[in-house]
Amino acid sequence: MKSLKLTDGWRLSLDSTGSLATVEGTPRVAQDVASYGRTFLAEPLYAVTKGVPYFRRQLGDLPQSELVIARANAAALEVPGAATAQTTLGTLDGRTLSGDIRVTTTDGEVFHVSV
Repeated sequence: MKSLKLTDGWRLSLDSTGSLATVEGTPRVAQDVASYGRTFLAEPLYAVTKGVPYFRRQLGDLPQSELVIARANAAALEVPGAATAQTTLGTLDGRTLSGDIRVTTTDGEVFHVSV
């Protein structure tokens, strides 16, 4: 499976021929886990049932950490190739919550995604 390759600034990238670059394998799973975790419910026009329901009792107030962890893990596990996901919350700076998702792929590779 392939995905369009994104830059560090979350923009589409081009390959050496000027075509849209793609990514596969573990780098694709890592990129897609990060993307899925940042997608609001119904944001993708082609998949309105996908995404994290941030507007449902999550953005207005500080949600319980268990809810944030459960939603981040669930979003990560929607990515094809992700076998397990374990989210660790980091710091809350103003309105920005950071964390780390440890993902094991179906091939047994382990990586971390900072969110």
